[in-house]
Amino acid sequence: MRVINDLAELEQAGLRHVVAALGNFDGVHLGHRELIKAAVTRAEQSGGLSAVVTFVPHPMKVLAPEKFPKLLTTLPQRLRHFEALGVDVAILLPFTLELAMLSPAEFVRRILREKLDTVHVYVGFNYSFGSGAKGGPDELVGLGEEMGFGVSVIEPRRVDDVIVSSTLIRGALERGDIDEAEKFLGYWPSVPGMVVQGDRRGRTIGYPTANVEPPEDLLIPARGVYAAWVSVSKDSLYPAMVNIGAKPTFKAWSEDVIEAHIFDFDRDIYGQTVEVFFRRHLRDERKFANVGDLLRQLKNDQITSYNILKNDNIPEFKHNKQIL
Repeated sequence: MRVINDLAELEQAGLRHVVAALGNFDGVHLGHRELIKAAVTRAEQSGGLSAVVTFVPHPMKVLAPEKFPKLLTTLPQRLRHFEALGVDVAILLPFTLELAMLSPAEFVRRILREKLDTVHVYVGFNYSFGSGAKGGPDELVGLGEEMGFGVSVIEPRRVDDVIVSSTLIRGALERGDIDEAEKFLGYWPSVPGMVVQGDRRGRTIGYPTANVEPPEDLLIPARGVYAAWVSVSKDSLYPAMVNIGAKPTFKAWSEDVIEAHIFDFDRDIYGQTVEVFFRRHLRDERKFANVGDLLRQLKNDQITSYNILKNDNIPEFKHNKQIL
């Protein structure tokens, strides 16, 4: 998949016969995936190029930073999903105040027609564009008729009669409801981050952890203990249990930390980027009276995590009966 990072590069690319999916696509959830797949299929059938056109950073970060929501996915994660869905080109438009001031008609003319040679566009039912977000799907349909390209408006995707949305998924993760988040995302929610130095206390009690520092703008699931997989290098997954919280048994920290205890793992991965794939919330964070009580609970958490993860049928997962 080709990635285009600005308007100058887009102009030089000379893309032709483009079928574009427009949106922010935070989370690339089931609704987004349906929209993107529709664009990819049409491009394949017509011999054109499928493209995702999105803004970087999220428009709210520029226009109303106080209302900017924590994101469900980083840009590299979104790009990974786009590529897996078969997209030919990801077009990342730098969102600036100048771009924000374009009227809906100017945006369509300058971006979709002059720069892209768009033949068809796919948008969601609640898509907005142009200065003040004044443009909507109906206006886009009219502008498409005027400027010579088709527009398809994708109706909301429903699961269990509930409309799938990024807001809904944020709420699930903020409650620690991994099952619900996965149901609407269509994949395991995850958090990437760099492994940084911690206080090494886990090592002293037999449960060494990788302290994962996530990107600043990314939403982190609720405090608690989770069964999870940890990707340490490309195409590798290791079973783990993960604690998100402030280490209340030892000290009250002002900031939450993500600590992953990877089963049967003793490699030095400081400074490496890993990704934590959450599978199940096991329990809330709590303070223990002493280290002995904590250790007994950690053992139970490890067994519970193991029994959850073994059902995922990950080929690399070597069953270790000693855990049980």
